[in-house]
Amino acid sequence: MFGYSRSFKGISVFLNSLFQVDDGGSIKNYMQLFANDGNGMINPMKVKDEKNCKANFRNLAGDRAFHIRLEYQKPTVSLY
Repeated sequence: MFGYSRSFKGISVFLNSLFQVDDGGSIKNYMQLFANDGNGMINPMKVKDEKNCKANFRNLAGDRAFHIRLEYQKPTVSLY
């Protein structure tokens, strides 16, 4: 993956266009959310399970915009 740091302190959102899934004829990419205290190493290329959100965010018809909503309701962080 280009241009990311494996070690950081805080929250990071990755729009990972390298991971794809075919959802009934529609290709969806992975949206990933990570939290890190600065001590661990994050590798979004090795995390691939049901905790990842999948969405169409590349090459949308009609040049439509793609919106991300990040919600924090203590102690939960959600990405939509």
